[in-house]
Amino acid sequence: RPFRDHIDWLRQKGSSESEPYWRQLLKGFTAPVTLDTLPRTGDTDDGGGRRGERDLELTESMTSLLNAAAKQHNLTLNTLVQGAWALLLSRYAGADDVVFGAVRACRQSTVKGAGSIVGLFLNTLPVRVRIPSGRNLISWLEELREQSVAVRDHEQTPVSQVAAWSDVPRGTP
Repeated sequence: RPFRDHIDWLRQKGSSESEPYWRQLLKGFTAPVTLDTLPRTGDTDDGGGRRGERDLELTESMTSLLNAAAKQHNLTLNTLVQGAWALLLSRYAGADDVVFGAVRACRQSTVKGAGSIVGLFLNTLPVRVRIPSGRNLISWLEELREQSVAVRDHEQTPVSQVAAWSDVPRGTP
């Protein structure tokens, strides 16, 4: 199928039906957390101007274990990574409510047969994660996965439109 079919589908769909979803998801989140403004306690400059950077390579066996754990609990590896990232942001920011951007493939929510269309379907959208204290890790990750599935119906919304519907004041980086 031609990519034009996807473009035509986007024009017909519009984004107004997604407005209530995004407004509800982002309601009350007013101050973004950025890594460059987080405290750097215990950090030292390595002489190259790099602060707080850590490299981590997962071995093939560790990746297999993570995939197996995700599969065992009906999760995805992406859910595990997003959960870990949310926990890290939460710890650094001292906040139990964080939002970060995630790239979505957007092929499951578009025109029928999108899997065989050559073209760019990607969109970067906010993921909001609330970090409850004392909650069971697996149930929290299951909730994060449910949120990821629920956004499919709204993942074609331009991020600029989503930002306009959020409670973060316009012009805020």
